[in-house]
Amino acid sequence: MRYKKADGELTDTASRPPLLRTSAAFISELQLHGSSAWTVDDLIRAATLRLDCSQLRSLFAPGYAADALDDLAWAQTHGPAKRLRLVASVLVEIGLAQQKMAQDLSDPSVVVSLSNHDSIPLLTRDVALSLIDDRLTAAVSTRGVTRDEIDAAFTWLTSPYVARAIWTDDTHTAIVIHPTPSP
Repeated sequence: MRYKKADGELTDTASRPPLLRTSAAFISELQLHGSSAWTVDDLIRAATLRLDCSQLRSLFAPGYAADALDDLAWAQTHGPAKRLRLVASVLVEIGLAQQKMAQDLSDPSVVVSLSNHDSIPLLTRDVALSLIDDRLTAAVSTRGVTRDEIDAAFTWLTSPYVARAIWTDDTHTAIVIHPTPSP
């Protein structure tokens, strides 16, 4: 980050000017009055992160906005969104492998279609939960996947914006992965 010193010179520093970083009196005043301290860089960063109103609320807690901004930026990159991307990508990989295996083992004279469920392996929540947990265990993960994460990945993959999978029926109990991403 950069800030302008009293003499007008631009200086690189951490996320706040040195006086704001070290002043215990300033920090205690923020706490006492329930205020948050923002720099112009903090405002620019909040706009760049494209935060919505519910995310902005935590930034107005007493203290430096830069600290809460760091937490939000980390969560956007490494938090639930990254977990959803991981679960969805593993679902696509596993689903395609299962579908390819079923196709390789099937009778070549049978036309594969959604109306013919006998020839397509359906990826249900329970099957997905089991297969992804197996994959995570093999990768020495310390945390398995949850049903909520499976549901979120199914919803994301079948959304019209992603269109990487389709629901097999109106009850939304299983999906089939598209072999190639939709244009």
